[in-house]
Amino acid sequence: MKRITTFTYVYCGIVAAAAVIICMGFLHDETINTIERTSEIVNNSIYMAGEILESVSVNKMIQTETDDGLPSQSESGQQIQAKAGKSEKETVKADIPEPILPVEEYKALCRIVQAEAGNQDAKGKQLIANVVLNRVKNESFPDTVQEVILQDNGGITQFSPTKNGSYHAAEISVDTMAAVNRAIAGEDLSDGALYFKAGSETQWGGLQFLFQHGDHVFFM
Repeated sequence: MKRITTFTYVYCGIVAAAAVIICMGFLHDETINTIERTSEIVNNSIYMAGEILESVSVNKMIQTETDDGLPSQSESGQQIQAKAGKSEKETVKADIPEPILPVEEYKALCRIVQAEAGNQDAKGKQLIANVVLNRVKNESFPDTVQEVILQDNGGITQFSPTKNGSYHAAEISVDTMAAVNRAIAGEDLSDGALYFKAGSETQWGGLQFLFQHGDHVFFM
């Protein structure tokens, strides 16, 4: 057998050292690449988590705005218009005064106005309603609309339609109801009148003449 020379040992050692260095360099580069890829994954995860949280926050704000009455993104134009129309109707409804008379009282007032002033203009109708309501408020007359209308002082009827039948036969018009509604709401055109009669005569016992409108004259 041949002997292995010293040069051979040295040469093998150099080759082995070079191989180790190359392997270590390769492993070093791979380790750096692995670290870089891991860092990139972590950063991407953090970024995605931030986007998710931001999206949730925005959706929550949108939901909160919707709960506060603002239209949501899912509502159609028709639904938004319907809500707007409903709000307008509610506003108009709020502007209409609530009735302050029981139903039967209201019907009686409309019926006597129709019977007494069905052929008069809107003001003429409202004046009759004003006189009736003025009497209800006055201590010298009964306390309800029906009692005022049906009052009979010793055979003297206060409102003649209650005797001749036109009161019970009256067909109430929309115009009459509108005039009565204004009177009930507090619009008084009568200057406090408590009496009226057909014609143009300005003298009536000891009553104070106020004015004439249409076919009626009014007194205190």
